[in-house]
Parts: sequence; C-alpha cells; structure tokens
Amino acid sequence: MKKHYESGGNNKELDEIKKMMPKILNIEKKNVLEVIDFAEKIGTQKLRRIPSSKLRKFYDYVNDIEANEDDDKWFIEFAFLKPKIAYNIGKDREIQNELRYLHNLVEEAIKEIEASIETNKEEAVEKFNNFKKFFESIVAYHRTVSKN
Repeated sequence: MKKHYESGGNNKELDEIKKMMPKILNIEKKNVLEVIDFAEKIGTQKLRRIPSSKLRKFYDYVNDIEANEDDDKWFIEFAFLKPKIAYNIGKDREIQNELRYLHNLVEEAIKEIEASIETNKEEAVEKFNNFKKFFESIVAYHRTVSKN
C-alpha cells in the first residue's frame, strides 16, 4: 500500500537517485565531480521551492549525528530523518513534491548504509559521512537560488 508521503510516481527520478546513491556514498576521485553536479541539480532544481530554513533544519539534524564504529545509535538517529520529512510532507502541501524527492533520497541512503552496517561498520560510517558531505553540497547550491 502506497503511503501519502511516498513518491508521486516519477520513476525516472527514483531511478536516478538509485543509480547515483552508490557514487554518493562511495565518493572517489573518479566520480566526485559527477556527485557534485548531482548535488547542484538537486539543490537548484529538485528542492528549489523548499525554504532554505527548512532544508537547513534537515541538514543540521544529519550533521549533528556523530557516527562511530562502536555503536549503532547513530544509524537509528539517521533513520529517524525519514519520518521527520514525512511529517513535513503532510504539513507543507505546497512543497510536497520537493519533500517527497528529499524523502526518496534519504530513504535510498538509509537502505544502502543499512546494507553495509552489519558486515562492515567502518564502511557504513564512511558512507554516512559521505552522505553528510553530499547533503551539505545540496544545501550550499540551494542557497544560491533560494529566495528566503
């Protein structure tokens, strides 16, 4: 059953997120520019209508999470970003599509990181830290077009 906060059916966007997520979480010299370009596209186009204060609030939540290999509590905190975004989808109807896109992006990151957390905690922490860098880039590019 599809929930009201799930993607509105734009499979092309979801496919693009799924294609890019391994590159985002495993940033290397050979793909760093592609990852940065994708962050620019998201910040300046896909999330453009989200108020910068709201996007910054989500980023600050992620940025405040301190990941470490000795404890999985950081992953639990990260996973709770999903319902925070879902709440805002229901609350802010005029920007639902943008928030759904962000929700899909975060959901894919959570899935990828969860897949590696049980087998290689060090790798999971590195993937999370790469996502934080990527999210920071989205916020930076978003600020260049934001009106508020």
